[in-house]
Amino acid sequence: AQELKARQEALNYEQFIMEQKWRNADCQSKVLVRLKQDYCRRIAVEYPLAAIGSTSGTIYLTNLETGEVLAASSDNQIVVESSTTTQSIDDCIQLERMRALLHYGHGQIGTMDIAFSGDLICASNPMEEKGVQVWRWNGDDLIFQGSMVGLQDKIVTCLSIEEDYLWVGTACGSVMAYSLLEEQGGIGDTLPLTLQTEPDMEWTFSNSVLSLSLAPFIGHGLVTTSGGSVELISLEEEDGKVVCSLTPPLNGGANVMSCLLAR
Repeated sequence: AQELKARQEALNYEQFIMEQKWRNADCQSKVLVRLKQDYCRRIAVEYPLAAIGSTSGTIYLTNLETGEVLAASSDNQIVVESSTTTQSIDDCIQLERMRALLHYGHGQIGTMDIAFSGDLICASNPMEEKGVQVWRWNGDDLIFQGSMVGLQDKIVTCLSIEEDYLWVGTACGSVMAYSLLEEQGGIGDTLPLTLQTEPDMEWTFSNSVLSLSLAPFIGHGLVTTSGGSVELISLEEEDGKVVCSLTPPLNGGANVMSCLLAR
């Protein structure tokens, strides 16, 4: 009995230490990255590199070992003429709602989310332009590839690159998967990401999508929505199948802001 009690006390102490590290941002290692008069809003890591989406909407590529900013989208900015840059009243209402949900109403939206894999960076900045903007890292600069025509009328809330797909969550309640085979140098009739008009897979929910966690190795993914639900989806079904849905009993009608599906 004493051994069990000692073990329980050790586990409680480990839990306490872990909680203190989370609360105090006490990391095993850290590096300072300085952004010029800007703030980090979202980050995607492909170690030792990291793509940072900022409050201004600028995309930065940094080295996490040195803290050096290697490139910024503003250094090689291309102005895109798009009819979607003028926001309607409905768009403004929805953007303000998403700002309240995702950023608790603090500051400008800037980069809503960002995904990074290899030399490919995808980001959403709905205050400037709806949909998803695509960049390539050529070793020196971030080269703007264009915006995805299939998402030009969507407010994109979350992004993830997993396996051969770019996964996209939207404020209108959709989760979509777009093929990356062309971007990865594959063969076939797959169009470049910016020219694809329809997703390969799609799921539809009754509330805005807040976050995604995909696990292709087990064939499933998690989706959290503004309705407070957590949805388990099958990545192997072609009909957009939802395996199960649950609503965690959170206080004050809070939403699950992020999720992680692990093996």
